Amino acid sequence: FGNKKVGPDKLLAAVAPVGSDMNAFVHSLVVEGCVGETLGTAEGREAAQKAKWQDLAEALSTIADDEERHATLAWRTLKWALDTFGKAAHDAATRAFAEASAIYGADPPVPHAAEDLGMLSGKSLGTLRRQVLSHVVAPCAQALGIPFDLADAS
Repeated sequence: FGNKKVGPDKLLAAVAPVGSDMNAFVHSLVVEGCVGETLGTAEGREAAQKAKWQDLAEALSTIADDEERHATLAWRTLKWALDTFGKAAHDAATRAFAEASAIYGADPPVPHAAEDLGMLSGKSLGTLRRQVLSHVVAPCAQALGIPFDLADAS
């Protein structure tokens, strides 16, 4: 919008040391990957549909495509972790899905919404997130044998 190219700087989390604790790994994988990236996909697609400028809609669609690849990798990695670490990973994932449901099940505070610019309102985000939690995340978790409490996501 400022007629100049801008880009992100290094993400602190991307350069942080990686721990080897399986519980922490599964927790982050579920909350940030399986749930966060799945929601990011839907949010990006919704924002692209509402954007009034074609260039902006295309950029948001590209972001949504990236989020979808990240979500797919997270779900595949979770399957691997469950197969590899068994009950301990299953228990960690169950706790993490419950936490993610609580985190993402409510309308987030959004100080500045401009849906025609791809910035969804808190109400729009909350509604979309609950739909995705119920219709995408829950069935995927359940297919992996992990219970998902929809009470927090409805």
